[in-house]
Amino acid sequence: MAKSSHFLQSILVLFSLFLTTNTYSQQQQNDKPYIEVNGIAEKEVIPDMIYINIVIEERFSGGKVTIEDQEKQLKESLQSLGIDLSNLSVSSADAAYVKVNWFNKDVMARKSYSLKVSTADMLGRVYEKLGELNIKFASLTKLDYSKKEEVKKELRIAAIKSAKEKGSYMLEALGQSAGRPIYIRENETYDHDPYVVNYANKVSVEKTSKVGVENDYLEFKKIKFTSNVEAKFEIK
Repeated sequence: MAKSSHFLQSILVLFSLFLTTNTYSQQQQNDKPYIEVNGIAEKEVIPDMIYINIVIEERFSGGKVTIEDQEKQLKESLQSLGIDLSNLSVSSADAAYVKVNWFNKDVMARKSYSLKVSTADMLGRVYEKLGELNIKFASLTKLDYSKKEEVKKELRIAAIKSAKEKGSYMLEALGQSAGRPIYIRENETYDHDPYVVNYANKVSVEKTSKVGVENDYLEFKKIKFTSNVEAKFEIK
């Protein structure tokens, strides 16, 4: 029993020595002189993923104009612009009672679509077609960039290089140099605003179709990507 107790005490002593040595080693490492710097890299891109919400409603003008007829016309018009119909999807479909004259009620169907285009020019052309089809409800819902992951990677590399370069030339002034990194943290931002520069999100289809679309009529605010890296480098 005494031998077992002595053995246990020995183990505890060894474990305590290990913790003390490990802690001391970490303290020594943390006590090494270092320089702390920030590196920033930014890039602005023109959005190439533009999402439009289009709403079609049944109309009662000289007879019933069905959703199916309007959808067929919409698809034909989009194809005439060179838009692949795989970029058009149904987002919702429903029906609601509306009063069509003083005494009777009827059911009006409504269907919403999401359409993706790649340029502001094409957005304007789509709005022209919607005006021709007497489709009055459409709005921008989202702007995005198809290669954003590549941009983020590029900026991360540029930001950490910027941090290392900054640390190096600051230390050169003191006759020293930057060693291995001991701490790196990135703060990433993605600044985009789903608005058109020349007019706001909910664009008038009727107004756009009457005005016409010039090459510079529609212009999007660019999406800004930023990578901000905090880094510590040992001083050699």
